[in-house]
Amino acid sequence: METAFYETDLCPDPELPLLLHNCLIDNEVLPHWHTNIELLYIQEGEMVISIDGQEYLALPGDIILINSNCLHTFKTITQTSRYRCLIIEETFINQHQLDYTSVNFETKINHSEILALYLRMMAEFDGYRTHYKTMLQGMCLEMISLLFRELDYSPLPLSQPVLSHSKVELTKLGIDYISQHYQHVILIDDICLAIGVSKFHFCRIFKEVTELTVNEFINHFRCTRAQVLLLKKDAVVADCALACGFNDPSYFAKMYRKHFGYLPSVEIARKQTT
Repeated sequence: METAFYETDLCPDPELPLLLHNCLIDNEVLPHWHTNIELLYIQEGEMVISIDGQEYLALPGDIILINSNCLHTFKTITQTSRYRCLIIEETFINQHQLDYTSVNFETKINHSEILALYLRMMAEFDGYRTHYKTMLQGMCLEMISLLFRELDYSPLPLSQPVLSHSKVELTKLGIDYISQHYQHVILIDDICLAIGVSKFHFCRIFKEVTELTVNEFINHFRCTRAQVLLLKKDAVVADCALACGFNDPSYFAKMYRKHFGYLPSVEIARKQTT
């Protein structure tokens, strides 16, 4: 699955202010964040979802809400997990005086009306029936209105700084630097210089939040981006490696197998059989 680390332009269709991905994972999704609210509906398997450093166990039938601008990651604890990922566009919702970026809703949702609406949205999104985009626009407004009406939530402090030096915010800054420079040589010293912290402090906090060392994260990030390129038509392994910051194809193959369990050439072979 393609992941960005600060995600923008998540909903590219101006007539459809949401995405409703079908997702299947057999390992983990790396830490990332975005302004748009996200609701995960677990269909199969068991997952651990980490949101701003707090972990939640997610079982089939659960809905997990990820608030705006929260750093989050998830991994399966069964062999695989399948879930739907509903992302609702913030700018569309704001046009109707519903600002979900100013509050934090409760995370685990156990509410029959919200679940029923989620399932209706899935059916509408998957069915492509006449006027389905207009129907889904109304459902997006209904969903956010339901969240405000039925869930506990707390307003964010008006004085909250845009960039604080909390553990999560420091990690976000590091991830942002990596996402902008992964195609080139990245030194931890350069990251620390850019965000203004000591190397020891940054490495310790980064490992605590992501459960990966900085170099492990960089390699995993590059492999994840390479995976996207490998799925494109006429992809060449060596070219994909170089485009993602791996100058040595053998090292790329080693890291790719470490993170995904198979060689990058297998990705191309899979594509050719589908």
